[in-house]
Amino acid sequence: MLPGGGYFTRIFSKVAGAQGVVYAWVPLPPPNAAPGGRDLAAPLRALAESGYPNVKVAALDPAAPLPEQVDVVWTSLNYHDLHNRPNADLAETNRMALNALKPGGLYVVIDHAAEKGSGARDTSTLHRIDPELVRKEVTSVGFEVASESTLLQHADDTHKLPSREVPRGKTDQFVFVFRKPRS
Repeated sequence: MLPGGGYFTRIFSKVAGAQGVVYAWVPLPPPNAAPGGRDLAAPLRALAESGYPNVKVAALDPAAPLPEQVDVVWTSLNYHDLHNRPNADLAETNRMALNALKPGGLYVVIDHAAEKGSGARDTSTLHRIDPELVRKEVTSVGFEVASESTLLQHADDTHKLPSREVPRGKTDQFVFVFRKPRS
């Protein structure tokens, strides 16, 4: 979900192999968008055409579910951006992820941590989000917390600088793995 330039999409494509499919789930430009506007799907279409044939671009749109249920939905370093979309409804987005998964499927969310208790305050300015808000939003639609990791935590990060101003790989990040219930 929101794969950017496709770094992880390339990895998942190789892991899925010729028999698997990787859906690059991106917001598509509205039909009335001005020509030359930003097309978030363009780099993924180019990727699919340049040696990653199992990558399929899919619209991140509640009215257009994925063509099949999947094993994993993954989003890294951009969950906070979902809050910055006009009329953002994270319950709807998280329900889309839940509905896209097979029973027992996993939803992985990695993002830059904001100050504890800050909620969504810093999503557009510091490009960070309070991990507890993410946990609350995702579990509120029916996901279970499967695990979390401290692997990407960096105690030296003050949470006061925009994530882009902290050296790459040095922001305090959280890793949550949520599971769709099996029944």
